[in-house]
Amino acid sequence: MLRFFILAFAACTSSFAFAEVKLNVSRPIRIEYSSKAWNKSSSEENTGTILMRDSRTNRFAQIQLVETGPDTAIFIGSYSVSWGESEIIPEVYLPPQDMAKSADSLQKMENMIKEGTLLRKPYFAKSDSKGNNTLMVFDTKEQTLKAFEDYRRVRQQIKTLVTESTFEAQANAALENEMKVQELKSKALENDRKRLAAEERKKIQNLRQEFDSRPLAEQERRKALAEQSAGEGAKLFQQGKFSEAEKSYFKAIEQDPNNSKYLLRYGVTLHRSEKLMRSLVYLDLVPSTEKDTTEKDFYTNLNLMKLKENDLALKGFENLEAKSDKAWSPQAGLYAGIIEFQNEHFDNSKKHFEFVLDNSEDPAIDKLAEAYIEQIANAQAFKKEQARRWVISLTGGLMYDSNILSTANSLIDQQPTDLAGYRWTYSGSIEYRFLYFKEKELSLVLSGNDIYSTDSSFRPQQNFQNTDTLVYSAYLPYKHKGMALGKSYQMTLSPGYEQTRQNADALGDRELILNSGVLKNDHTFGMRDDWYATYAIELRSDHSLIDNSTTPNDDITATKITLGTTQTFFQNQKRTEAWIGEFGLSQNRASGDNASYARVDFAATYMMPWVYDTIFTSRLGYYNANYPFHLIGRTDTNTTLTLGLLKPIAQKLSVSLAGTYTNNQSTLETSDYRKYVIMTVFSWSASL
Repeated sequence: MLRFFILAFAACTSSFAFAEVKLNVSRPIRIEYSSKAWNKSSSEENTGTILMRDSRTNRFAQIQLVETGPDTAIFIGSYSVSWGESEIIPEVYLPPQDMAKSADSLQKMENMIKEGTLLRKPYFAKSDSKGNNTLMVFDTKEQTLKAFEDYRRVRQQIKTLVTESTFEAQANAALENEMKVQELKSKALENDRKRLAAEERKKIQNLRQEFDSRPLAEQERRKALAEQSAGEGAKLFQQGKFSEAEKSYFKAIEQDPNNSKYLLRYGVTLHRSEKLMRSLVYLDLVPSTEKDTTEKDFYTNLNLMKLKENDLALKGFENLEAKSDKAWSPQAGLYAGIIEFQNEHFDNSKKHFEFVLDNSEDPAIDKLAEAYIEQIANAQAFKKEQARRWVISLTGGLMYDSNILSTANSLIDQQPTDLAGYRWTYSGSIEYRFLYFKEKELSLVLSGNDIYSTDSSFRPQQNFQNTDTLVYSAYLPYKHKGMALGKSYQMTLSPGYEQTRQNADALGDRELILNSGVLKNDHTFGMRDDWYATYAIELRSDHSLIDNSTTPNDDITATKITLGTTQTFFQNQKRTEAWIGEFGLSQNRASGDNASYARVDFAATYMMPWVYDTIFTSRLGYYNANYPFHLIGRTDTNTTLTLGLLKPIAQKLSVSLAGTYTNNQSTLETSDYRKYVIMTVFSWSASL
């Protein structure tokens, strides 16, 4: 199922970050990004630049991406890391393309990251069987999750209850948990700010009292010294020596505590030194009665933004933007747009960036606003794609079955015809999504599955076709994703209805033989990054339409309950290798004594990447079924070994090949059989 299972949102907001992704850099890292904005010409291959940074060492690299072909809008590039590290934790940024061409671009972009004007891009990482890493980069977390879902659909042939949406649930749960942590941090920061503000206000008050007690001549002398210290602080500030500038400005405050411009300059310098809380306190000490508090308000809101107090910061930036100040309003509009972009309020964000373009006289700010507008265009194009509520899936394949009728071993020599044959399988489903959000989904799924059997010469064989089943189903699955018991969590509740048709009377056409009402409910927990646990229950009510008036003990009308669990343990950080254990208990209470049973299931699956980008799986399954009311007694033990390969052919198409050997041993002689099946299946899925 999984050629990758690393889901890393390295940022749509700076606070939206899931598990770290560590990449082995022994091989080049491949980066893929789709951008209609970069597709400047439809007749030639365009290029673009992406910035990659190792979050641990802060080392940067600019990587040029080249369009895969004229007018494809898909850009790919690779980079061989030679930073003396065996692995990195990558961050990806999309800089203004004009800036990326300048000689000092890395320094400029590093400053933009520190200032919060260049945001990390979300991505997921995937790895092939040779250990080559690819970063799939997107503009929004929704795009990443949508790509994740498309990847899941391609791999729908792998039968396991741990689906990619579970990993999405873990990601959303991590975000929910981080939001709670941030809320607690905000309260703690507010308390710290109040405490610090009280201390600093008291300190400034004491300095002012001490200053005012001095003779006028002494006050004038100290004012002159303060002016000199502030001048030194300004020079140091211009040189980027912010720690030294702090000392000079605070010295000026001590010498002349009544001069509010020193408080302002000290507060701004503290901001540049990333001492955000202290900066807030001293900016707040600047009197609001000052004629122009624009600069004070700007840096106050910038501090709030970096402290993740985005709601307060956005309101403040919008107020500054509305003042139409030539110096500060464009910058305020830029940060207001960035906050709205983080919140994925793209229409509001675009308005702020357009204000910047209309009012800014700074080319660097203009280029950054243009870069964000390009990203918004990409994101809005995705939103249109997300509005597609229909999902259509089709599968078709052929299997060779050595014993289609599951004829008993003791009867094989008496069988007048060849037991082997070919079975065509085909199915289709159509899904309509009523709700499709990160925390919940609700959809209607209609499907049909059919089998058509022939003999080993591909000629129709009536005995075989009497066993062919046609099943129609309708399900209404609801998914909820979040946190439960301190773990990432996904719950699925799926009521459904099924109809089964078969030529049970061997007289010609297939007739309706079974109506079934079904209720499925499963709960998946992310126990650890490498351990996922699913617990499921299924209730069925089967109503047989076969006339069993002469053989009532064979009536398959029944109620069935199944309890099961699946435990998945990933063996590497890339989640391309896993052991999957399954255990189940089921009880079928049928109207006919011969059809009532209790069953215990065990299974173990090993999964790994293999050659030519294929996924190899091996599964050993075993069950024991006891029929306590059977007229002559019956107990079955069934062992099945399955080996399979899955390979994606295109984004929406995959092919699988599987071989299965089954040995069913039964105390009922007619149910004791062996068989093997070889099957290939093509799967296609698309959204409309």
